Amino acid sequence: MKALATCVVMVLLALPWVLPGHTESLFSVAGGGTAQLAWATASPINWVWNAGLSTPPPNVVAGSNPVQALANAFGSVGGASGLNFVNAGSSALASVATDGTNLVTFASTPQNLAAVGGAVAITIFTFNTTNYRILEADVAFNPAVTFSTLGTATAMDIESVAAHEVGHLVGQKHSPVCHATMFPFSGVGSTSGRTLSEDDRGGLRTIYPGTTGPNFGQVNFSVVRPGGLPVFGAHAVLQCLATGATICGAVSLPNGTVQVKSVPPGIYSLYVEPLDGPFPSSSLNGGLWSSAAMDTTFSTTLHGSLSAPTPVVVKPGVTTTLPTLTVSTVVPINVSGLALTAIPNGFASYTALAATTAAPYSQYLVIGGPQFHTLPDSAFSLPGPFLSLTGASTAQGSFMGGDGWKIFPVSVAAATPTGGYSVRVVNPATGAISYFTGGLDVQNPTPQAYTAPYLPACVGSLGPLALSSAVAPTVGNGSFALTLGGTVGGQVGYYLLSGRPDALLVRPSCYVAMDLATLVLPLPGIPVPLASGTTLIPSPIPNQAGLSGADVYLQIVATDPMAPSGVALSNGLRVHLQ
Repeated sequence: MKALATCVVMVLLALPWVLPGHTESLFSVAGGGTAQLAWATASPINWVWNAGLSTPPPNVVAGSNPVQALANAFGSVGGASGLNFVNAGSSALASVATDGTNLVTFASTPQNLAAVGGAVAITIFTFNTTNYRILEADVAFNPAVTFSTLGTATAMDIESVAAHEVGHLVGQKHSPVCHATMFPFSGVGSTSGRTLSEDDRGGLRTIYPGTTGPNFGQVNFSVVRPGGLPVFGAHAVLQCLATGATICGAVSLPNGTVQVKSVPPGIYSLYVEPLDGPFPSSSLNGGLWSSAAMDTTFSTTLHGSLSAPTPVVVKPGVTTTLPTLTVSTVVPINVSGLALTAIPNGFASYTALAATTAAPYSQYLVIGGPQFHTLPDSAFSLPGPFLSLTGASTAQGSFMGGDGWKIFPVSVAAATPTGGYSVRVVNPATGAISYFTGGLDVQNPTPQAYTAPYLPACVGSLGPLALSSAVAPTVGNGSFALTLGGTVGGQVGYYLLSGRPDALLVRPSCYVAMDLATLVLPLPGIPVPLASGTTLIPSPIPNQAGLSGADVYLQIVATDPMAPSGVALSNGLRVHLQ
């Protein structure tokens, strides 16, 4: 038996357009389980394009190459999912239909106009309602919208739109991560959707697990209200502790359970947030997902605390099960929009979209939300060691609708890894927290050598044992050195170096940050005599080209007679060689 399902996709919001974590196209099935829409993976999947694209139609900017853009989109999604998409060439078919052909069309026909409505593009697919295998899919681009492949400022980017639509075509629903290709909103001139985020890739690996092998892990837990009532529709987000980047997420099911699947190994912080904007719960409707039943009135809640997030350790092939997270009942707040601007006292645009920039960047960031202009500057922050608000707000104001805004000087370091970074606001009066998840989309960073702490230090008798370096860890840098603060003179430190991070709890709030299976310098490590207060540890880097781009992880274990157990541990330090 077949059923026809439609999906209004790419709510490409580009004012004045207001058009209709990875999450999957799940359906409830008998017995209380769920089923996922997906293609069978054994055979090639042929797709064709309407022959009218041979001469780009009137709504495609001259000089564009739409067929190549479509091929790129199918290629990127196919590569991440393991599906074998084949460009079978042009076709005389022009309209979406249940005809056994996977068609991509820009043609202005009554069928296409009726299907696409006010959307920028739409995917229509046919699937078997017994095994939920997708049998056929068509993608229609709106003939009334202007498209381009040239980055035209007044046109929608074909490859970005196509990558989003092909994501739907293989079984993905919208992602609440703002910099993801599967986020339901975008704007004219934006090409960032061409590059799949880690959240997009994680969603594809989840639907097509044959592509993952043993290289990824999983995080499971439940979200409840006080008293144990399950929370449906909580967006769980994993942020990399080393960089602050938003990696991936998942949405809780009606029973409150969360399964973040296909997560890259690493150490993360975690929070859950309501789908109350900039990603509204209505953007996840269909199948199992019912926005009317979702809980959107709780406050964003962290695993741990703002000052001491509880590390979530993800290992390859391992499911990490966390304690149940009880969400706060504090009245929530919400970051409603962002903008980047070149001037300190004004801005030309402000939207509920990710703000995209290349690293390095050093100008101004606009952050807006209800009554935000009344909050102190200390309420606003950015994650990790690479992004920062570098001074006091330079302007503030409010809109007629009630939202307030502030402008801050912002720095995005040249070494910032590509990805999305969340903007955080904390109301000091109530403790309520809000994230604009993945709201700063950092593109094309210049390769840089850098160091970044990724786990906190274990406090010794003189305070935190702080490991850092002011010298760039470049390949061949014979003067590279580490500085270790908080050391006790006359004692000994042991230098550990690993190929991967870990977080092995050795006593409360005290972690060994090394992956013991990949220790380059085995325990107890190289002994280092410690000076009183601060110790300089020369660590010359070999001049070997193969080290460029590599990450290594460092930590010092130091004897400290006055510390618990007689030892203190430094923070874990990620060292990116270049």
